[in-house]
Amino acid sequence: MSDDADLQPLTDRLAELHRGEVLRTVTHTFDGARFRGDPALGDGAWIALGGVSGSDRAVAATWSDLRTALLGLGRSALVDAEVNHPVLRTLADLLGGEPTDWPLTALSSPFGSAFTVEAFDRSSAGTLLCLPTASFDGASTRRLVDHVRTVGTAFGFSPGISLNAMNEQTVQATVDVSFDRSEPDRVEAAHACLDELQRVLWADGFHPYRVGVQTLERLPTWADPFWRTTARLKHALDPTLTIPPGTTWPNELVHGRR
Repeated sequence: MSDDADLQPLTDRLAELHRGEVLRTVTHTFDGARFRGDPALGDGAWIALGGVSGSDRAVAATWSDLRTALLGLGRSALVDAEVNHPVLRTLADLLGGEPTDWPLTALSSPFGSAFTVEAFDRSSAGTLLCLPTASFDGASTRRLVDHVRTVGTAFGFSPGISLNAMNEQTVQATVDVSFDRSEPDRVEAAHACLDELQRVLWADGFHPYRVGVQTLERLPTWADPFWRTTARLKHALDPTLTIPPGTTWPNELVHGRR
């Protein structure tokens, strides 16, 4: 899609396709900036990738339904799974159950050409991830994206964004804040940006499905009876905190000091 404003109708139409079981695999909607200049993926504001499988007749029928549903929202293309393109090949592998490390190397793109996985840890490339969830509807995803861009700009970052359909009701967003680890001020700014993203998104109902240990203590959930109960269960089953301490619940909560 060439128009950023089309994200909202695109999300609504993808949701309808998932609920109608026209699409039965995960769809990934990427901020087009991730693939700028890639001739195979174009230069749109947003790029949605998904999989269709079955007999030739079934694929043709599904593709016809997809083209009709997405009419007016940019260019659509049906690509064979054997295509020799790293992104599309990776998606095909994932849908076939093959693990991949391509997303890790793609995170290095702000620092030039993608690194190999072996070189990534030795480089100065740093990335922090914010992983909120949202309702699978255009208004919610539009609001989430606007929050991310506003906060990112305030700290001098342009976070990469992908929106991944978890099921017919829920979208999981992957937001990466990339920075140069050799520059202490950018490291500090990146962590501050992540904290503010978590705060702003939480306040608007976009709760994370996963957080890093550096964020765990700051989640405003620990007073909830559910988490207090599960913390007591963990303390009963693992009183010495043998299972990674401080990575699932704050230690103070598990030990009953909250």
